[in-house]
Amino acid sequence: MYAYAHETAFCFYAGLNILALVAIFLFVPETAGRTLDELDAVFSVPTSVHARYQVKEALPYFIKRWIKRDKSATLRPLYDFGNIKSITVFEKGAGH
Repeated sequence: MYAYAHETAFCFYAGLNILALVAIFLFVPETAGRTLDELDAVFSVPTSVHARYQVKEALPYFIKRWIKRDKSATLRPLYDFGNIKSITVFEKGAGH
């Protein structure tokens, strides 16, 4: 009985981790290294559009590129930063 309780707790914890992984994948956009103007563009995209993009574009790309090792796989970008004039630290250089 004691071992069963530990097994149940571990399975519950593992299930919560899987739910968190799916929720983060679907609903949290990547914002690392973005300027405030770029973040404005990222967060102007509705969550439903981001979730649909993750399922229909990013997940198949990940499977083709990293599991099937197809180097010709391409990922269509979701955000258009072409009209944003600000420069990120990475483009300008860390020493400037």
